[in-house]
Amino acid sequence: SVFRDNLQALVDKYMSESLSHWVDRYNPPEDVTLFEYQYKNIKDIHLDTQVSWARASDPKYSYILGGIAILILLIAGINYISLSLTTSASRKTEVGVRKAIGAHRNQLVNQFALESILLAFGSMVIGLIMVVLFLPAFNEFTNKQIVIDGPTWLQLVGIGILMSLFVGLLAGCYPAFFLSAFKPTQVLKGGFTTKLKAGFTKPLVVIQFALSAFLITSSVIMYQQMEFITTKDLGFDEDQILVIPTQMGWNDDSNQAVEKMRNRLQQEPFVSHVAGVSLSFNQGWSRNGYVIDGENKSAYVYTVDPYYIPTLGIELKEGRSFDPDKLSDSTAIVINEALAKDMGWENPLEEHLNWTEDSMSLGSKVIGVVKDYHFLSLEREIEPMFLTMKNGYLTNMLVKVQSQDLATSVDKLKSVWNELQPDKPFDHTFLDEDVQEQYASYERWMSIMGLSTLFAIIISCLGLFGLAGINAINRTKEIGIRKSLGASSKM
Repeated sequence: SVFRDNLQALVDKYMSESLSHWVDRYNPPEDVTLFEYQYKNIKDIHLDTQVSWARASDPKYSYILGGIAILILLIAGINYISLSLTTSASRKTEVGVRKAIGAHRNQLVNQFALESILLAFGSMVIGLIMVVLFLPAFNEFTNKQIVIDGPTWLQLVGIGILMSLFVGLLAGCYPAFFLSAFKPTQVLKGGFTTKLKAGFTKPLVVIQFALSAFLITSSVIMYQQMEFITTKDLGFDEDQILVIPTQMGWNDDSNQAVEKMRNRLQQEPFVSHVAGVSLSFNQGWSRNGYVIDGENKSAYVYTVDPYYIPTLGIELKEGRSFDPDKLSDSTAIVINEALAKDMGWENPLEEHLNWTEDSMSLGSKVIGVVKDYHFLSLEREIEPMFLTMKNGYLTNMLVKVQSQDLATSVDKLKSVWNELQPDKPFDHTFLDEDVQEQYASYERWMSIMGLSTLFAIIISCLGLFGLAGINAINRTKEIGIRKSLGASSKM
């Protein structure tokens, strides 16, 4: 409550003038709150897909990982059943002797079930040790910072115990009833046949290979998606372009820094273009809402200079780009095809967009239409967007270099920056790397799916080994007869 009151005090102190202006302009109802700060526990937004925060995650990834773990656990349980049946022939004498001296079937069932549970517990202990050993590598592999503290250990061990009990009972149930069903008279008199009915195990092996095929198919699809992402034409040139923040903030100093850098770099032959933009790719976005003929609409807005479109090689479908020598272009806009379609314009070059809702004018004149390009991630549809030279600041500059020696080019750019802005640090990224960073999580997921598929294939092969063992047991007499007739082990 105190914190909320302090936040409201900040609004009253710094926003009162703007709020008064909004009230006079829009005349909202008295019970409507125009502006307020809100807060939320960071744990509550970590898995909230509505939060556009870089570290917010999608819960579906957790579900996918959990589903993969369950699939692998199911395949391993099927393998355990197959391998237990394979070893059952060697324990028939044990079962016969114990039943002959008075052991009941339920006692044997309990024994075999207990063995299965103990095996599951042993596996759990080994698994926890592997967690400790491989957690640093896992964090590096997934770009996470998972730390197991005291309370987390208690939860982990508790869940591990419950899962060991469940898996141990579930996987050991069928082998326990199968082994305890041996009849002592037949076993001890030698009348017991070692042939096992594999009708139950064969469908299990089919199921586990079907699950493995599902994981393999998922991995192939993810690889195809990544190949599509890396080869897809985004509609602009991203090669050999450096993104350099002005370090000046949202003010006129940023615009002046871009202009100084452009004038200075015109003397350098290794630089072909210099452009300014408010927000570069994968470094944020700005969206503006407006009302057109009583209908609420919105579009992404990027403040640029006249050199932005030529620097990125964005294709113009109609009209022209901004002209630095035309003063009227300072209030004009260049739109994309999606915005023209959203507005229903057949001749967009004859239209105006009143996106600032200025009742005294028609709005910004449309001077050009660019072909739709992916200014956001490929996972999102191309939405209405326009470029403008007003109502914003150029906080980033794009420098396209021609030299193949990028390291030398960066050093030269740093030298020029230090010459012009000695009190500001030089920082840079490469545009193509910024674009690919949008898909870093997909690349990690592709690697995780690949490893999971590899584990599933290995475990499924163990299941096939178990089925082969059952078939070998069932053909013991056949093998003996064939060898007595002269067959060798290689035949």
